[in-house]
Amino acid sequence: MLKRPPGGLRNVISTLNFLDWQRDNEVFNYMAAEGGWSVTLTGVDEPIQLRGGQVSAHYFDIFGVTAAHGRTFLPGEDQLGNDRVVVLTHALWTSRFGADPSLLDQTILLNGEPHTVVGVLPAGSAFDRGFRQIWRPLAFQPSNMTRNFHWLSSIAQLNDGVSLDQAQANLDTIAARLEAEFQESNKGWGAVVERAESSLLRQSQRPYQRRTTHAAAGGHRGGPRRRSRPGG
Repeated sequence: MLKRPPGGLRNVISTLNFLDWQRDNEVFNYMAAEGGWSVTLTGVDEPIQLRGGQVSAHYFDIFGVTAAHGRTFLPGEDQLGNDRVVVLTHALWTSRFGADPSLLDQTILLNGEPHTVVGVLPAGSAFDRGFRQIWRPLAFQPSNMTRNFHWLSSIAQLNDGVSLDQAQANLDTIAARLEAEFQESNKGWGAVVERAESSLLRQSQRPYQRRTTHAAAGGHRGGPRRRSRPGG
């Protein structure tokens, strides 16, 4: 899910708009946000730059993914003070840590701060072929709590029996309310709901493809709306 900006088709989402969508929607079982994470592994022979992501606690639940070793994130770990835990791809666990099972529940230094390794994803999954190698929970800082800075993408799992059109209608209602309440930041901004067609879904998460969507921020609701074709 992304936003539709005035005069545009897609954009990323601000923190406060995402939190309103997450709290007020009536159509999603889970809704998660994702942001980038520039991370360096230290405490090893040579510092290593990793491709990281920050995600809401239910991110992996939306994909129907469980850890091959350990666990994924727990509810509440995407809150400040609870977020110093990480999940690794199997490829990273193998290439950088020698597939050492004792790494679980141990701490590693990331950007000079200790993080506990709580899980390793399954071998050979689409996550091994994806861009990101490591994830931590997305815990919003006070400086993130704004409607004017757009930096998040979002993915959600539809409730059983809810169609894409029903989800779009529900997000349209929320976007209209936010536009009325916060005209300085939200005037002309709407919401876009489209079926997720990422390689993760196409290659390894087919059972969840029918129910998984992206939400986006977008331009004026009166403008043209584009949607991706449903996945197979």
